[in-house]
Amino acid sequence: MMRIRDNSGFTLVEMLVGIILAGILIGIISVMVASTFRTMSEVSIRKKVVMDGAAAIALVQREVMTIRHSDSLLIADDDQLKFTNTWGHTIDYTITADSLHRSVDGGTAQIVATPIASGSTTFHYYDSSNTELTSVPLDASNRAAVQLFEFRLNMTDRSSTIGFLARIFPENYRIVE
Repeated sequence: MMRIRDNSGFTLVEMLVGIILAGILIGIISVMVASTFRTMSEVSIRKKVVMDGAAAIALVQREVMTIRHSDSLLIADDDQLKFTNTWGHTIDYTITADSLHRSVDGGTAQIVATPIASGSTTFHYYDSSNTELTSVPLDASNRAAVQLFEFRLNMTDRSSTIGFLARIFPENYRIVE
């Protein structure tokens, strides 16, 4: 009697090879997908930091431009800028360990930008010859000489620092002597 062999199925070895190859492919695809999601998360965080930094720079720039008289500059330090604007409001920007704060007329300070790189986020002041006034906090005579404000904002995301710079000439600025 002769036996007829059915060769239509897979052998155990073929099945194991198929399972191993499928596992390898699934592993590669899952690493690629995880990497894509991680990159998207990092880009999203960086985008938020850039948007927050740009908004903070624009706010400081817009408000410093409203200083009309040199005697309106109340405090000029590397980590604090306090002034009275055209409409008589006292604006106070203060840099703390990880945030830039803003208050109006002595009210509650609001966070304008966070997280910032402490130590490298600073205010700088220049006279009419574009010489930096470095003896901060500036005394009354040096505050009266300020013609240009510079604000360096360095914000951090998880892995790097993003720098912003605003050089501001107040509109219609008059020196009071």
